[in-house]
Amino acid sequence: MKYYLYSAIGAILTGLHLFGIKYSAKNSILGTTKFYLIIGISFFLWLISRVFIYLSSLHLPITITHMILNLSIIISTLCSILVYKTKVKLFLFLFGILFMLIGVYIIEKSVLY
Repeated sequence: MKYYLYSAIGAILTGLHLFGIKYSAKNSILGTTKFYLIIGISFFLWLISRVFIYLSSLHLPITITHMILNLSIIISTLCSILVYKTKVKLFLFLFGILFMLIGVYIIEKSVLY
């Protein structure tokens, strides 16, 4: 079970990393201290996420690890909603998350290991 958690942590960190790249592009100027700080934190999050992905892939099929990593989309979307006040259709958003989780479950059950 902890290996699924490692994949989930990797997904969270990947989502934050990708949001950090977008945030630096929209909110800082290339060459400023703020830009380098955001990029540095984003790179650090990417690096740590790879450690969790590695730990997960030692015990889970890479297909399962990769499917869980795709849930990073939820993290980057939630960050956009919180930071940029992005408007979403909540019902469709939650419905999409449900389908993603069902997809992860179906693929996890389809892989024999």
